[in-house]
Amino acid sequence: MSASRIAGRYAKSLLDLAIEQNLLDEVYNQVASLKKDISGSRDLSLLLKSPIISSDKKQACLDGLYKGKVNGLLQKFIEIIVSKKREPYLSDISDAFVSLYNKHKGVGEATLITASEVSDDLVQKIKGFVMANAKGINTVQITKKVDPSIIGGFVLQFNDQQYDSSIATKLKNISKNFSDNKHIKQF
Repeated sequence: MSASRIAGRYAKSLLDLAIEQNLLDEVYNQVASLKKDISGSRDLSLLLKSPIISSDKKQACLDGLYKGKVNGLLQKFIEIIVSKKREPYLSDISDAFVSLYNKHKGVGEATLITASEVSDDLVQKIKGFVMANAKGINTVQITKKVDPSIIGGFVLQFNDQQYDSSIATKLKNISKNFSDNKHIKQF
């Protein structure tokens, strides 16, 4: 089974349990913190993915980090993940949970890639564009990235769609049109 399917199933289960127990926002904050801890610590990430370290030792490390600091539901969830030997997927499960939470709350996620930093005014305009073109979205979270290789313009990724208005892509399309031009005789 693929990592995304595993992560999606476990994340959905945690989301359903959190909703059922009226702990959704608390669990979300703690899972977001867990996600940040895993992505921010190479040692923790390697520990979770290591096939050499036993599940008992991994559970002891996770207990040391989170026991008493997270609610009982999340603590039990982590224990189940480790007992089922799914701890290498904990980062993916956290990502999937955050995405499901955002979808449940009507929060859209978008990524804006530009050649240089953009103003807050432009980000607000992009949010307006996304809100106008998305259904069932109450708010939008935009992640900004800077990539000088796009030369200018922007690339907006949202809901499995990509709006590419970058100069690099336009130049590539012009080049392709010239090379594919069938109206000029080839000698």
